[in-house]
Amino acid sequence: MFLRITAVTLTIVIFLGGLGTGFFLGPKVTSPGEGSRPTFSFSDIIPSGEVDLSTVEDVWNTIHTEYVDWQNVDDTALAHGAIRGMLEALEDPFTTFFNPEETETFLASVNGTFEGIGAEIEVRDEQLLIVAPLKDTPADRAGLRPKDYIMEIDGESTDGITVEEAVALIRGKKGTDVSLRIVREGEEPFTVSITRGVIRVPSIRWVDEGGIATISFFSFTENSSKDFERVAREVKEAGIRGIILDLRNNPGGFLDESVMIASIFLPNNTLVLRETLGVGGEREHRTTGSGILVDVPIVVVVNEGSASASEILAGALRDQRDILIVGKQTFGKGSVQAFEALRGGASFKYTIARWFTPSGTSIQDEGITPDVSVDFDPEQEEDTQLIEARKTLEEILN
Repeated sequence: MFLRITAVTLTIVIFLGGLGTGFFLGPKVTSPGEGSRPTFSFSDIIPSGEVDLSTVEDVWNTIHTEYVDWQNVDDTALAHGAIRGMLEALEDPFTTFFNPEETETFLASVNGTFEGIGAEIEVRDEQLLIVAPLKDTPADRAGLRPKDYIMEIDGESTDGITVEEAVALIRGKKGTDVSLRIVREGEEPFTVSITRGVIRVPSIRWVDEGGIATISFFSFTENSSKDFERVAREVKEAGIRGIILDLRNNPGGFLDESVMIASIFLPNNTLVLRETLGVGGEREHRTTGSGILVDVPIVVVVNEGSASASEILAGALRDQRDILIVGKQTFGKGSVQAFEALRGGASFKYTIARWFTPSGTSIQDEGITPDVSVDFDPEQEEDTQLIEARKTLEEILN
């Protein structure tokens, strides 16, 4: 299985199970006789002189010949550990190994239903932080915000923690609690207890307010473009004068979905993004859809939790239709990951490309700067960003 995704990081909400089993790394296990200890050689699969993996062989064989508890060694666990180690050595926060149970829950997450607290996390500058709480989830209801730093999990410091380690501490069954110590810019540190639940991520929602449609995208799951095609036709039939496209706290998802959604706003064969590939060369992604809303005036709203695929969409609309963007600087995730299944049910996610907007702008670490910068105060009843977006759209319409 090979999927192309732009999801920001691992998702706290998707991991429930413990260590899985099933996939074996070695090319060959020799068993000369009853009770013998299995060994293997990388020379069976690595051509001579290309790379020296003898030290890995040495460790494997030493464990199976001298380790005190060698009889109880789980070879699958060793293999998974070796894979994790290889991927971690790349020092890419978006490249991750999933054991079989994690694979199952990850695939469930991109389908839009899973368990947990409902927040994306990432390690940036050696600090664990919230990318975005998903709408109407325990994390959202607890008041977590994009770029909140998680300093402790259930009283344990997160100094030097990896995303995988954080996920292992935060994950759990619905109905159980997890305590997070949060540091937020401009506020005193505080602790919040969150009860885990079943997360059903809505892909899209829209409302008509006086002939202006506010369309909110919460993520880009595998069915988002189909759902939006239906919404686009409803909007068109309703005679909407203009659209506010709300991409706030949208952490991304499938790259192809963002391109198909862009195809509804842009003419056919319009460039949406460019990719520079790890294997060399460049690839262009162009619209292929209906262009149903190509003539409808639009304003886009973003914030610090808008990342990856949502940044692709916002960047394409700005570059190709001069659409104005309102809100705050986006997260800045400009790479594309692929998901690949392995034998035995394990899998891994790895970076295959960097992407650029149609004008050639890289979003990595920088994000998209809005044309109209507006703060959002969650303590206020009024949504200042949406109010400004509507004001901006009204000026365009008039």
